[in-house]
Amino acid sequence: MSTDKPPVLVFWFLAACIVAVFLVRSQLFAYVGDESFHLVAAQLINAGKSPYTDLFYQHPPLYAYLIAGLFHLTETWRIAHAFSALALGGSVLFACCYARDLFVEDYARRMVVAFTLIFFGANCYALIFGTTGLPYGFCLLCSMAALYFSRRGRYPHSLAAGLFAGAGAASNLLTLPLLAVLLLRILIRDKWRVLIFIGGVGVACAPLLILFAKSPSDVVFNLVGYHLGNRPNLGWRFNVGQVIAWFGSVQGAILTLLALIANVWRRDDELRWCSWTALALIVLISSVPTTSAFYFLLALPFLIVLGAVGAVELSRRAVINRDVAAALLIALYLLGLSGMKYVWRWQAPYADYRDVETIARELQACTSDRGSFYGFEALYFASRRLPPPTLENRFNPHSQADEMLKNGEFDAVCIGSTDPRVKEFKLLERYATNKTVSLGGYPMYVLCDKRP
Repeated sequence: MSTDKPPVLVFWFLAACIVAVFLVRSQLFAYVGDESFHLVAAQLINAGKSPYTDLFYQHPPLYAYLIAGLFHLTETWRIAHAFSALALGGSVLFACCYARDLFVEDYARRMVVAFTLIFFGANCYALIFGTTGLPYGFCLLCSMAALYFSRRGRYPHSLAAGLFAGAGAASNLLTLPLLAVLLLRILIRDKWRVLIFIGGVGVACAPLLILFAKSPSDVVFNLVGYHLGNRPNLGWRFNVGQVIAWFGSVQGAILTLLALIANVWRRDDELRWCSWTALALIVLISSVPTTSAFYFLLALPFLIVLGAVGAVELSRRAVINRDVAAALLIALYLLGLSGMKYVWRWQAPYADYRDVETIARELQACTSDRGSFYGFEALYFASRRLPPPTLENRFNPHSQADEMLKNGEFDAVCIGSTDPRVKEFKLLERYATNKTVSLGGYPMYVLCDKRP
């Protein structure tokens, strides 16, 4: 093997190590509260329920159906986490291949792949949110694969681009800008390929189209009406704070700066499409009522490709040795891992499924098999009990939780100790047994033995 050729074995070894890190984290530490309503939706689908008509679900249905299929193997959060981790690893591979093809010379190809691997594998948000039961890992795989295939000119590539772009949009509405950018890109190149691309999108969106045909009003309310009229809106100042939390972090700032450098120092049509995709996603995510910093994870693979290209260009022009410059950039980026504790503490529950399962066992111990309890979605999933109607998703605008708590319809209750409903509904007086447990440092009441 020529020493000028990329060390393929080294690449696959490093890629395997990164995927292993994703998998280990997904099984030992990963947990975000919002993942639970995706898992409960999949659980209800396997119980014969239909999204939108039988349960509230404010997302497109493809991801829930995929997880429901995996639950036929084993109905546990572990398989959902492993699926996300493997999908996240797949997005890393597509990003490496895409970034590598932007260069011709061997050194630049090796360096851009190395930067892509490290920027992806050591990213705080990817490690925390991309390895959970949220659809982000799957969406990142679909997005990066769609961009990779869209650059190729054959009809099968256009079909693959449509399938992946459609699958991303059919799992998370925030990926719609990618669909629009790729459609425009293919239309400019070849109008006939657009039909192939749209056909791929249609196949990926088939579950949503079938559900829409059965009940248009329910689908429109869950996917459109909720987000326009019922979604909590904390104001533009909150959104600005979330944007700063992402782009103001060490890693976010480095990727943004390197992406700008890439666009200034390289005149590359392919790079421009990657930039437009990232920008379109960032604009939509920033404008969502009550956005969250981790939503920008959907733009991460594109920012990483741009950042890796910018890092190569910066290393080339550095006044010091280019390898030393590259090492300094990588070291600076790795320092950003220190922000992981902050991200986990303030943007995700500082807990994991071991805490959830401990609380679930407490509730199961004080209720019969047919007894009902009130709690957050992860408790229903962990105890393998279907939630009462309207309680499958805490964002359900038609939830009857308050009415049921007020009327004392639950045999047991798990609720935050600072929740105002504890005093409003006199819950401590209604249950004979009161135990305080911790969910990542937050005290929770487990109330059992309902008084007459």
